[in-house]
Amino acid sequence: MTVADIQAKSESWNMRVIGHHDLNGHGDGMQILKQGRYVYLAHLGTSPMALSIIDVADPSDPRVVTQMPHASNTHSHKVQIAGDILIQNQERPYFDRNLPASTPNEACIKIYSIEKPTEPREIGWFKLPGKGVHRMWLTDGKYAHVGAMLPGIKERAYLIVDIADPANPKEAGRWWIPGTKEGEETPPDWTPFAGEHFHVHGAIPQWLMAGVYP
Repeated sequence: MTVADIQAKSESWNMRVIGHHDLNGHGDGMQILKQGRYVYLAHLGTSPMALSIIDVADPSDPRVVTQMPHASNTHSHKVQIAGDILIQNQERPYFDRNLPASTPNEACIKIYSIEKPTEPREIGWFKLPGKGVHRMWLTDGKYAHVGAMLPGIKERAYLIVDIADPANPKEAGRWWIPGTKEGEETPPDWTPFAGEHFHVHGAIPQWLMAGVYP
């Protein structure tokens, strides 16, 4: 499909499509960050890829320069960059209903150096048990604010990981929604709607974004 075909089939106002790339057939892009001339795209996990790096110096002719596969039984659909540090999540792919919850996986935060922007080099990782890491936020290069499954907490919680020394990341703090820790009773004012539950979808410094999902 050409750019002209895409534009012709689109509805737009004060915008037009100027470039397109099919990502070498791995079109399950989920989160995108642009840094300089490069776009870093995290994949949902329905394709084998975890990360694609696209050169968009000429936005009418984007070029895929690097693609990295995800680990087995995981997806890496989030990406964050601060300076020359890039992090990606590894999470059990929750959309795959055929994958038993007990299936082993490498749930973690992967930490890369992108001193060479098209050649991510793994320099550290923060391992977590269970389902793993979901949404992340990293702007200062020191603290990653993460939605993650943590031992003893029944729903996704808020985890802060200190990556100031990226080769040796460590937990700096955690918070969970009252009543989601094993042994806690849910306070009346935190009672979910019928058929739904509360969990931390993601966290941004200075305020929280708590998701309510069925």
